[in-house]
Amino acid sequence: MAVTPPPDWQRVPGASRAHLLVNAAQNDNSPNEKPPGRFKKFLSKPLVWALALVLGAIGAFVTNYVTKSLETVVVEATTDPILLYDVHQLEPVSRDESGFVVPGSHSDLEAVEWDPGFGSAENGGIPTASWVHEQGGTSAGWGTWEVVLEATRETEITIVDIRPENIECADPASGTLFIFGSQGGEAPMQLGTTIDAAHPEFKALPEDWNLLPDSDPDQTLTTFPAYGDTTQLSLAPGDQEVVRFFAHAASQSCTWDVALEYATGGEYQTVMLSPTGENAFALAALLPPEAYETVVIPYNYCADYLGHAVSGEEAARILAELYSSNALVDCA
Repeated sequence: MAVTPPPDWQRVPGASRAHLLVNAAQNDNSPNEKPPGRFKKFLSKPLVWALALVLGAIGAFVTNYVTKSLETVVVEATTDPILLYDVHQLEPVSRDESGFVVPGSHSDLEAVEWDPGFGSAENGGIPTASWVHEQGGTSAGWGTWEVVLEATRETEITIVDIRPENIECADPASGTLFIFGSQGGEAPMQLGTTIDAAHPEFKALPEDWNLLPDSDPDQTLTTFPAYGDTTQLSLAPGDQEVVRFFAHAASQSCTWDVALEYATGGEYQTVMLSPTGENAFALAALLPPEAYETVVIPYNYCADYLGHAVSGEEAARILAELYSSNALVDCA
């Protein structure tokens, strides 16, 4: 039996035409089957098939466009970052009651790698951060990091939140303590936190905060406004800004990252600062001097202007005399 083509046959594409021919032949060869329902008859109309093909083509185009757009966003985010940064731990930290702690006893000052900008083995200066890191040590008491931020896109970036994240703490380290004296320093923006507090957050610090006498630094930090409450950092395209981070460990040894949440072009994104090696965010709480095997007293604490490696018990005596007399002490 010949198959009768449906109306408007020329409007149906070849692939669909063949499909209709097969279906028609099957229907003609199956006289005992029930006649097709209204829905099947509707689907057999050539206009429906043409509309389905058009909608399918539109769907394929939209899917391909969205996929390529998402791929472009991913490539831009990974190969063309919006915010560049560089982290460097400062030597020395800008605060009294701070220093480096290194496992074991290091009473032989000649074996220490000293920072040429601050002293040498002869005058008991400051060990380099790289040497401390190689020995498995870290900053103690207070730590200071300087972060340089740079905007790379053509729109302004506003840092809306800066917070410590991924904080991990343990018992404070002991061994050899290298004490630092107070050092000054200024930066366009200074932020501070007690990293082992119950809910650490970065506070906006006044320029001279590190020079203020302070018997309870953690309590003092709570009196300053949190970052974002009174000020936010904005970077115009191509701008560089410096932020100095101060951290205090009251009772534990901690490591952490710093999350910077920023807004640009109406969108919010977060970049995680996770430096490694000697510039890592790592800090140990200061123990009482007698808890250390060795304490290296800095030259500017001693009457002979020489650094001295002494026992923890002797360091406790020297420091007590220094603070009570407010004068240089006989450290020999």
